[in-house]
Amino acid sequence: MKAIVCTEYEPPDVLQLKNGFYLLVSFRMTQLFQMLWTSKTGGKKVICGLSDETTEDLIFLTELIEAGKLKTILNR
Repeated sequence: MKAIVCTEYEPPDVLQLKNGFYLLVSFRMTQLFQMLWTSKTGGKKVICGLSDETTEDLIFLTELIEAGKLKTILNR
């Protein structure tokens, strides 16, 4: 599984990503509209969701990364 995690919306990274996820850590209304636009015109599926982060979630993500099951690319 590949994931691109960024604090900014970067359309070139989203459009080049194949068989992976683009995960925004936080976003503003502008990024929400860009996500919708990418979904409609870029041929990519965009899922937007909000959730509370918990210690268990962070531990789970850490375990995935340490086991090599999740490859992260930060602001690239």
